[in-house]
Amino acid sequence: MMLKTGNKSFTLIEILISAVVLSVGTILIYESFFKLIDVFSYYRDYLEIHSLAENKIWEAQEYTSRNGPEAEVYYEGTFSGSSRDFLWKLQAVKESAGSMLSLYKINLNIEWNYGQKKKQLFRQAYALHKEKKKL
Repeated sequence: MMLKTGNKSFTLIEILISAVVLSVGTILIYESFFKLIDVFSYYRDYLEIHSLAENKIWEAQEYTSRNGPEAEVYYEGTFSGSSRDFLWKLQAVKESAGSMLSLYKINLNIEWNYGQKKKQLFRQAYALHKEKKKL
C-alpha cells in the first residue's frame, strides 16, 4: 500500500536548473545589449567623421590633379568632435607616371579611442594628373 502525501512542490534540482537557465539567458541578453551599444557608438562616430573624410579626399584629389609631379603629400592633424578627439593622416603617393598622365594613390586614415579600444576608419582614392602640352 502506498501513502499519498499530497505534497506538490518543486525539488531542489528543478529549482537549480531553472536558476541556471535564467542566469544564462540574462547574461546573453546583457551581452547582446552591450554589443549593440558598441556598434551604435561606432556608427555615431562614423557619421560624425564621414563628411571630414570625404572633404579631405576631395582636397587631396584636387591638389594632386592640379600640381602634378611635385604633388606628393603627407598631412596629419586632429579635430574634436562632439564626443571625442580624432586623429587623421592623409598621404598621396605617385603610383605610376606616363608621358602625359600621372596616377596618385590617396590614403586617409582616421583613428579615435573608444574606451580602451582604438577604432579606425580607412579611405582610399585615386587622382589623375594630366600634363599640359607646352607650346
